[in-house]
Amino acid sequence: MTETLIAAGVLVTSLTATYFCCLRPMRRETCCSSNATKELRDLRREAATLRHATPDYSGKPTGQ
Repeated sequence: MTETLIAAGVLVTSLTATYFCCLRPMRRETCCSSNATKELRDLRREAATLRHATPDYSGKPTGQ
């Protein structure tokens, strides 16, 4: 009986944490993935800029 109550408590706790940390922010469109997408886009843009400006092994810029 005690094992069942502990398992039920763990289940309720995990469902509650999932709701408050994942589902509720996604419903409000404030989840962290939207911020991560913006940061990823900025990093890719910066990497492309650096790739364009950095000379390759021949000494010539790669973008020209």
